[in-house]
Amino acid sequence: MNWSRLLVASGLLALICTACAPVQPKRAPEPTANVLQHRGQLCTDAASFVRSVRVLKDPYDPAMLEEPPLDDAAVLTPEQVADLKAAFELAPAYFQTELCGMDRVLLVNSRCADSTADQNPEALPPCYEFSWGFRNPETGRRFIAISAGLWRNGHAPGITDYSTSRLRSLLVALNAGTARFWFDMVDSHKSADSPGMTVLAELAHEVGHVRWYDWTVSTAHPIQEAARYDFARLRECGTNRFYFYNGWGSPIQPASHDVPDSAFGAPRFLVFAATADETKVVHDQPPQISAFRRNRPDEATSATQPPLYRSRKPTKELAQNLAQLYDRTHVWSSLLGSLHPEHDLVETYVLGVLTYRGKQNSSSASYLRSLRLNIAFPDNKIARVDVVDDYLHQRKPGLSEKIECLTSLSLRDMGSQQR
Repeated sequence: MNWSRLLVASGLLALICTACAPVQPKRAPEPTANVLQHRGQLCTDAASFVRSVRVLKDPYDPAMLEEPPLDDAAVLTPEQVADLKAAFELAPAYFQTELCGMDRVLLVNSRCADSTADQNPEALPPCYEFSWGFRNPETGRRFIAISAGLWRNGHAPGITDYSTSRLRSLLVALNAGTARFWFDMVDSHKSADSPGMTVLAELAHEVGHVRWYDWTVSTAHPIQEAARYDFARLRECGTNRFYFYNGWGSPIQPASHDVPDSAFGAPRFLVFAATADETKVVHDQPPQISAFRRNRPDEATSATQPPLYRSRKPTKELAQNLAQLYDRTHVWSSLLGSLHPEHDLVETYVLGVLTYRGKQNSSSASYLRSLRLNIAFPDNKIARVDVVDDYLHQRKPGLSEKIECLTSLSLRDMGSQQR
C-alpha cells in the first residue's frame, strides 16, 4: 500500500502498508522509455523534503492510479514535521535520492481505526488502507502516501511498538488466529527505537512498491489487466549474479503467456495482506502461506481480496509457524514479505534501507541494529528471533543476498541519474 502499498504494500501499517478496495483499472497503453525513466524533483535535503509533503484531499481512490488532489488548506502538525525530518536524516543517501525522485509524498487524514482494537463502534476502515504507493503507467509520475493515523497520539510510535501493531494487524487481516508476541531491542540499540525510524520504514515501504514496477515492468511488457513483467534485473543482480526470488519454489503451473516467472507477478494494486496463489507458486520450505491464512469454506483464493473475518487457530501452532518463518534458516524479512512476491521485494527493500548505514559503517548510530520478535508459547516458553541482528551478523545469507540485490539496483540507478 502499502512497510504498507501500492502498498498497496506497508506495514506497518499494518499501521504499515498499502491497500485499498480493489477496482477494475482502466487499460493502460504500453509505457514508453520516457515514462519509465521519469523522475520527479521533489527535494534536495531534509528541509525541502518536509516542505514538499502535502495533505491529500478526499475523496480519492489510489487504485485508479490517477493524479492525487491536494488539500491546500491543510497543514502538517509540529510532530509530523519533526518525525518526517528525522526520517529523512536517518535515511541512506540512495534512499534520499529515490524519495526526492517521487512526484508527490502525501499524508492521508482520512479517519481510520487501529485494526487490532477490540472495539470499533464507528466501523472505521483500518489505517493501513490509507498508505499506498504507485507509478502512473501512462505518465510515469510516481506517488506515495502514508496514513496520518500514525500520529494519532502525537509523535509516531517507536519502531518496536509500530512493528508489534503491524504484525497484529496482519494476523487479523489473514484470520490467522491468536498468539502473544511483541517486538523489542537489545538494550544497547534502543536509541534506534524512535518515531523517525518508524516513519522511515513507512516511507520506504511505499517507495518499495514504486520500485517494484521500476524494476520489473519494461517497455516490452505493457501494464494491462493481465500484467506482464520482465524479471531480468532481478534474475542476475548483486556481486554473485543472484536471483532475487530465492525462497520461492519454481512456479507450479506454466506461465499463462511467454514471460518467464510470470507467476511472480502481481495485481495492479496489491492490498495489505494479499497472498500469492499457491496453485502457482509456493515457498521452497515450510511454513507455507496457507499456514497463516484461513479461508471460509466457500471462499476462493484471491490475491486482491484478503479475508477480513476472524476465527481461532491453536495458539501453539501459530507461535511455532511464526518462530520458524523468522528463524535463521529462512530468507524472509517479515511475515508480510513471505505472503506475496511483490511484498517480498518491498519488505526486503525496507530492511535494506533501515540497516544500510550499519553495513557501511558499524560505528554509526543512525541505523536499525535490532528488532527482536518475542513469541510466547502456552507453556510460558518464549522464542526470540531477531531478523535484523541475524542479517547484520551474516547469519541469514539468503536474506543478505536479496538485500544486496536490491541495494545494488538502487545504487546503480542513482549513479545513472547523476551522470
